[in-house]
Amino acid sequence: MAALVVVVLLVVVGGLILLSNGGDDDVELTEEQRTDALLTEGDIGQGYTEDTDEDSSSDDDYDASAECEELLDRLDEEGADPFSDSDDPPGAVDRDFTDENGATIEHGLAPSIDVVGTYRELTGTCDELSFEDEGSIATVTLEEGEDHDIGDESLTVEVGFAIETDEGETLAFDGVLVVWTQAGTDGILSFGAGFDVDTGDPVPVDQSLIDDVVEAAAQKLDEVISEA
Repeated sequence: MAALVVVVLLVVVGGLILLSNGGDDDVELTEEQRTDALLTEGDIGQGYTEDTDEDSSSDDDYDASAECEELLDRLDEEGADPFSDSDDPPGAVDRDFTDENGATIEHGLAPSIDVVGTYRELTGTCDELSFEDEGSIATVTLEEGEDHDIGDESLTVEVGFAIETDEGETLAFDGVLVVWTQAGTDGILSFGAGFDVDTGDPVPVDQSLIDDVVEAAAQKLDEVISEA
């Protein structure tokens, strides 16, 4: 149950956002070129395999501060609310991976979006939100983390989860989002904790793995842009 909630929340929190953000130095990539820039199993290693299941989605309501709800209402009117169950923007591509403990890595690329600016605004305004899913209450906190300094502009968001199950237990664990823009293409990487198959305890994502995957994703996109 907890693993399912994690997947749903990371899909919700890490949804790609469509906003016009054209620039003079933009390089227009085709969808095929963006797909070539996505990570593969070989790029990640560490026992992660590509997940070919359809993405989970959620229409769950959330509780947040008045300022956060006002911001999300505005973003929703602009078609940019990451907590809404909307389709990916035109030209967006993504690839998901999971390991034996259910830990997840999701990599997405899309054209003409301001994902960095939007997540920076969200992190500053929506620092805590709560969801209810099948009897479990999940509280999500967002906090700006140490920047990986990739692309033209980037942002790291540390995501905290606390899930109160219908059995009265509380599970606490973390996730990480890294978003960046490079020459008109924006990317997002989300990392989610897994759960030990024997104990059910959360298994955090190793920081060195996060650093390696972020570097590989940024380099791969830069190479595709350079060759376009």
